[in-house]
Amino acid sequence: MAKTNGSHKPELAGLNCEPTSFAELPANGGRVKPLPILTPRRQFLTQATTAGAVLATGGISTPGLATTDSTKHGVAAFLDKSKTFDSSLKQLARQDYRRSFQTWGGQLSNSPDELFHAIRNGGGEPTYDFLIIGSGYGGSILAARLSAQAHSPDRIAIFERGREWVPGTFPDRFSDLSAQTRETIFGPQRKQLQNPLGLFDVRVNDEIDVMAGSGLGGTSLINASIALRPSPDVFWEPEWPSALRDMAALEPYYELTELTLDMGTIPGTRTRKVQAQQQVAEFLGYRNERTWLSIALNRAMLDAESRNRHGVIQRPCTYCGDCITGCNIGAKGTLTTSYLPLAKRNGVRMFTQTEVRYLEPCAVGWRVHFTHWQDNGRTIDPVHDCVTTANVVLGAGSLGTTELLLRSQQHGLSVSSRLGCKWSTNGDGLGILRKAKTCPNAVGVGAYPIDFAPVGPSVETTTFVNEHGPLLERLLIQEGAIPRAAANFFGLLFGNPDIDNTLAILAVGHDTAEGKIRLVDNRASVFWPGVQDSEHRARLQRTIARFAEAHGANYRVIRAFGDRLSTVHPLGGCSMGDSTESGVVNHLGQVFANCGGHGVEIDHEGQSVYEGLYVADGSIVPRSLGANPYLTICALSERIAFHMPNTPSLAKFLRSWG
Repeated sequence: MAKTNGSHKPELAGLNCEPTSFAELPANGGRVKPLPILTPRRQFLTQATTAGAVLATGGISTPGLATTDSTKHGVAAFLDKSKTFDSSLKQLARQDYRRSFQTWGGQLSNSPDELFHAIRNGGGEPTYDFLIIGSGYGGSILAARLSAQAHSPDRIAIFERGREWVPGTFPDRFSDLSAQTRETIFGPQRKQLQNPLGLFDVRVNDEIDVMAGSGLGGTSLINASIALRPSPDVFWEPEWPSALRDMAALEPYYELTELTLDMGTIPGTRTRKVQAQQQVAEFLGYRNERTWLSIALNRAMLDAESRNRHGVIQRPCTYCGDCITGCNIGAKGTLTTSYLPLAKRNGVRMFTQTEVRYLEPCAVGWRVHFTHWQDNGRTIDPVHDCVTTANVVLGAGSLGTTELLLRSQQHGLSVSSRLGCKWSTNGDGLGILRKAKTCPNAVGVGAYPIDFAPVGPSVETTTFVNEHGPLLERLLIQEGAIPRAAANFFGLLFGNPDIDNTLAILAVGHDTAEGKIRLVDNRASVFWPGVQDSEHRARLQRTIARFAEAHGANYRVIRAFGDRLSTVHPLGGCSMGDSTESGVVNHLGQVFANCGGHGVEIDHEGQSVYEGLYVADGSIVPRSLGANPYLTICALSERIAFHMPNTPSLAKFLRSWG
């Protein structure tokens, strides 16, 4: 515990910065001098000129690298992180994945030939009963639950624009990381599509940059897996449709999600970054608690064959710190370890590398226009086609779903004028703390054996700032590890290759949800004039600065990418409402129709909605949540899936609950 002085205010104690084994982590920090920075910025940048060539060309494969060596510093450490090799841990992760899905040929995705064959041989009937666009939390849940109630579950398909990623193949060096961004981030080609199958969908905008995952499993592949419920009073706000202004309406769906995803907290000995953050929280007078995660934290969550409740092999977490660039151990609970296997077992078809452009009503339901991205090794070539389906569920995320509906609007779909409005960053903020005297040891080490204390999952705790104040003044602060693949980038940026005493501070709060999504060159772009000068941003920076001071760290706002905010929790754009005047969808995810006639029905509140057109993802959330949002997105999606079987127009496709 932290010491107290005469005024009874906790006094911070520094943590031991020397390399130590996991078993030797101290229960309490001892005051020691942090490791010195061996190479000054100017000297390091000069020495790294040659090393930068290695980084730019992708480094070399080094099968003989047995461990991550804690004794390397300076350029040697930089070069070490620019290499990658096929470790035994990666090999095991790939083997586990194939064994888990050996019934389906060692993978979840279906051959694109099956899709094109079904299109050509459909006759006058729709090719599918349900087409689910996107395989993130909303899409995967709808696939799992609808297929369990479907008369013909093999007539349900998922379209996912990204590829199927296998644990053990995720990037762990910067050259591979940068090659996996879908759009070019820098230079004259900025905002242009560079890799349609890239794992990271980074959207650069004028005021706010947005990042999401792209691949089978969506953002679950690259998030920190933090499962938090919002404060109940968030649902008292007027932005919510009347049916959801009491959090109790979502309680059974939160519980179902937590059960399906096997939530847990870190057991046993604390890692250094947790010790550091807990001492800082106590010093500042804030409550800090363990965060629920969907990660195989120990073997108690697995059976004798290391399989989870869904029959998927997972390995206990090695605390490598690389959750947010993809788990190469196979420990993280993603949608490929939970809802997607449930859907697959029921017969759902999953087509990856298939990006939907727009949709339109047709005589048999919906015509969906798509591009299949054919990976030919050296090139990725587009194959354009369309498919018909009786029903559509949009689950492409805040930007993806809004983009699809905006394009569809251009092709005649009549939807609410609120489309693209009420967009929120979920109050996100990011700060990088350098040379922290609390020695947080918060840089990822990858899927390699290590000879020093493990880093831990990307995030392990949450600190509650002003938790009983007005919503706009509340913040959650989470300590974050910098993944191995990004370490050299930050080393160059800071002129400090040994960034072991660097800590990421992640903030989640409340903003005013005044962002707007519009199409620019057929691409969803976010506009929020004035947000850079908002009180919310100033509050974020003040709070992060206080944590930096308590950590004894250097903190400055990084402007390497321009003076923009960033978010990994985009919400809204197709927000829920009670009518077309207040939202784009109703509380059950049905899309409001600004027209009548064929294909339009009346919902329970007397509003016109499109028959067979649903949205289930973060785009329907009408405001910031003040908590990491995926658990709430899951609960909303579980609720939508529960109500769909009792919808009269879906009776020919789904068995009702009775």
